[in-house]
Amino acid sequence: MACNDSNISTIVTAKGDITCKRGDTFQVAIKVTYDDDDSDVDLSVYDDILMEVKTEVDASVSILEFKLGVSLSVSGATITLAKTASDMEIEATTYVYDIQTWEAGVITTIGGGSFLVINDVTDTP
Repeated sequence: MACNDSNISTIVTAKGDITCKRGDTFQVAIKVTYDDDDSDVDLSVYDDILMEVKTEVDASVSILEFKLGVSLSVSGATITLAKTASDMEIEATTYVYDIQTWEAGVITTIGGGSFLVINDVTDTP
């Protein structure tokens, strides 16, 4: 995954790791490409797309969920994720995440990595 990121409080590495600030509005666009030739993945063909953030891979409860049409949107090969500042009032620590697609009953994990939430200094008025 590569990132087209205009939000200075969110960083996505080429490996897929995401770093963001606790309590900040979260919005990031992630461009999804094929590993073999770096061509764009057409995300419009999928029936559903879901990203979950958890404390560990086998955790049964998600800390954050990004659902298609709610907090996740797609345009071409780009997934845009968004959460409010209040949604991001979670513990500052390292989580894990992945993104899955559904198409005609086939589930595919298309990316993932660590999701690092760091504290910020300024209190929101």
